[in-house]
Amino acid sequence: MKTGGTMIDTEAKCATPEEVRAALTVLMPPLADFWSRPLRDYAAFVYQTARRRPVSAARAFAMDRLQDAVLRAALRAGFEHQEAQAAAEELYASPVVQTGPHCLMLYEPDAF
Repeated sequence: MKTGGTMIDTEAKCATPEEVRAALTVLMPPLADFWSRPLRDYAAFVYQTARRRPVSAARAFAMDRLQDAVLRAALRAGFEHQEAQAAAEELYASPVVQTGPHCLMLYEPDAF
């Protein structure tokens, strides 16, 4: 099949789950500990990592700015002030904004 001047191999073999796990383990060795464990163990580790770190003045300032941005965006979108404030507070309570693969949070939870 040809699209936009590029040949796409429609007969290409997809990676097996085992091949995907092996590749991810090479890229991020700490994942090896989680392959045989329940998903809830991995999720608990990833989402609790940020809370275990000490809060610095820079992180607190960044969170304040992010909460202000969420509040303003919600108000611009037509939400009532109470709803907009609740969204900002929810972000503070659970500071997770997924912008990439979860497995990267093993290394740097602040990057997301």
